[in-house]
Amino acid sequence: MFFDPSRTDQDVEGGTVACWQPPRAAAARYRAADDFLSLPSVSEQVPSSATMKWKVSGEMSARILAHFRYGPLRAADVHEPSDELNAFAQAFFAWVERQKGEFSRLTVRPMLLDANAVDTALEHVCLDKDFEAASPLYLGFCLPDENLFEMAAHVDALRSAHPLLLRTVLKAIDMASYRTVMIRSPQWFLGEFAAWFWDGDPEASDEDALEELKERFGAGDSDIAAYLPSTARPLLCPDDAMTVSWRDRKWRERATLSPTQIRALRPRLRGKARKVCTELLALNSLMRKSRTNDLLRGEPSIMPLFSAVSFVLSGDQTYVGQILDGTIESAYQGGDHCEFTAFSPLSMKAADIRRQYADWSLAFQIMTHLDRLLSLVTS
Repeated sequence: MFFDPSRTDQDVEGGTVACWQPPRAAAARYRAADDFLSLPSVSEQVPSSATMKWKVSGEMSARILAHFRYGPLRAADVHEPSDELNAFAQAFFAWVERQKGEFSRLTVRPMLLDANAVDTALEHVCLDKDFEAASPLYLGFCLPDENLFEMAAHVDALRSAHPLLLRTVLKAIDMASYRTVMIRSPQWFLGEFAAWFWDGDPEASDEDALEELKERFGAGDSDIAAYLPSTARPLLCPDDAMTVSWRDRKWRERATLSPTQIRALRPRLRGKARKVCTELLALNSLMRKSRTNDLLRGEPSIMPLFSAVSFVLSGDQTYVGQILDGTIESAYQGGDHCEFTAFSPLSMKAADIRRQYADWSLAFQIMTHLDRLLSLVTS
């Protein structure tokens, strides 16, 4: 509360009461206020934000220089870099874009990471031994999420084109996946379902599976019929979609179309079936160039939480959601999950660098044609 120090019986002078004037300056709202309760005016030339950077290590600088010198990177792809690491990233991802096409099915995303970022990404992964960086810089292949597609609308067209074309397509997808990124195919879903309900045998008969199902659900449970092989297998992966079979305690490959047979078949087909044959031939040609089954050159070997894509044959997803949810939940609870499918350390020697880029280029080309094939046979 404020008090007027003037006397209550003060005389009136000239018809106007003399008002008290404070000895201090006027309040802030009546003047410019540069005080502890307000901010002073700042020139527009002063930056409003700042970025903290750490100096690139000598080892990383030498490795970047080696990749520009011995690899396929182009200096013309670099524009106003902030440092040598930014220059390398610009040139590297410009090279990546020249190697691959746009993906409509695969979710794989290449990323450059330093050794500390790789160590952080692997903190929830159970490794045989602690991670030891082989390079200060890595190329990571990230799988941030997983999309599910169906083949139901395309299966009849493949079967009518040739009895073995469906199985040939599925085998080509599996072989391309082994060399690049993980894909959950119909046979993968069948294998997981068999592991849960049929004692791990995807070719089990109803009689073989019945005892285990009774132990799991109870002898009088009406749900048992839905999990019998005769019911579930045609929906997950029917016989003409199985690329391998278990005989004499060994996995044996089933008959598929050879490249020569595909070339002979293609001129007799039209539309989408002909395009499928074209992509199959392209994939087979690229995979024959592969010198290794691990083109991404991952180190250490890890199992990603998500796959690059999942696809199923039947539109009936009674079992698919259950299998996917159970697999991902189990990985989370087990503390063994990572969003990356591979970490490839950048090499230092000239010969290793050239081979590394050759393998990466082949991997991106395979993934491009794999994505095109999946686009033709899934929706």
